Amino acid sequence: MSQKFYPYQKRAFSLVEVTIAVGIVAFAFLAILALMPVGLTRMRQAKESNVSTLIIQQISDEIKQTDIKSLKLKSSQSFYRYFDIEGNKLLTEIGSTTPLDETGATAVVRSDMLYTTKITINPVLATDTVTVQPSATNCTLMRIVIQIAYNPKRMKATSLFAPESPVVFTSFLYVGDAQGPNN
Repeated sequence: MSQKFYPYQKRAFSLVEVTIAVGIVAFAFLAILALMPVGLTRMRQAKESNVSTLIIQQISDEIKQTDIKSLKLKSSQSFYRYFDIEGNKLLTEIGSTTPLDETGATAVVRSDMLYTTKITINPVLATDTVTVQPSATNCTLMRIVIQIAYNPKRMKATSLFAPESPVVFTSFLYVGDAQGPNN
C-alpha cells in the first residue's frame, strides 16, 4: 500500500508535543526566576561589604593621622559619621554649611545618606588581653570600635546602634603612642 502525497499536507508538531515543550521551558524559566532573589540579595550584601570596608579604611586612616592626645580627649565617648551609597563622607546638610550632628542626638535627614557609623574610643585597660610588640609595652594604647549600620530609613543614630539593632560591620583598631603613658 502506497501512501498518496498531497501537497497541502505539511508535517507539524502535535498539540501534545508543543504542550510538553512549553512545560519544559516554563519549568526551566521558573527555576531561573527562583534564583533571582538569592542573586540580588548576595549582590546587595557584597556591595554593603565593599562600602563598609571603604568606610572603615577612611575612618582608620583619619584616626591614624590624629594625634594620640586628641584621641585621649575623646576617650570614652562615641561620635557618629554619615556616608552615602558609595562610601563618601557627608559633612554638611544639603544646601547648608551647618555640619552634621556627630553626637547622634538628632536624626540626620539627608536624602543621600545610607550608612551611619558609630566610633567609640576607649583606653585599653590592664585587664584587656591585647598582644603588642615588645617595643610597645610602655605605650598608651587606645581601642577604637567602628560600627557601621545600613540606615536607609535615616533613623536617629543613638537608637540605630541599640543592642538589638543589626550592625553591618564592626571593626576594632588599636592605636598607641611610642613615648609611653606620661603624655
